[in-house]
Amino acid sequence: MRARNSNHFTAINMLRCSIGLVYLWFGFLKFFPGLSPADQIARATLHCLTFGMVSDDVSIRLLATWECLLGIMLLSRILLKPALIFLFIHMGFTFSPYLLFPRATFQHLPYSFTLLGQYIFKNIIIICAGKMLWELDCNRLSSNERHETPTIKPTAIAAEN
Repeated sequence: MRARNSNHFTAINMLRCSIGLVYLWFGFLKFFPGLSPADQIARATLHCLTFGMVSDDVSIRLLATWECLLGIMLLSRILLKPALIFLFIHMGFTFSPYLLFPRATFQHLPYSFTLLGQYIFKNIIIICAGKMLWELDCNRLSSNERHETPTIKPTAIAAEN
């Protein structure tokens, strides 16, 4: 039983670290204009989502910072629940180009993606992996916290009276 739990824990850590590494790497590339393959679509999407009220350079740096911090949080397992919440929020916005730029994301709407559309759609895997981390890792942390805190049983109180 112990080997199974050890393998399970290792698999969860590998999943968490691989997502963290992807976030850190892709976020870091966004600090350098034109280096990220998603630079153009990210800038255009952020421009639309902010109604042009935030400059493209500032918004892409904020996105790069968000992604890098998220990657660091996942890799280091610091504030895992907030990190996963930020991951889900970010992932929700990554699908907005389908609505904002359908000609750039679909060859034939709605079933044939362009390469950009495929690049975006693969994020469904990150969402599912994030959900698994939430269920497995965060619940494990919660159960450890429950075991560490002493509880008063109602039967013990009734016995004293």
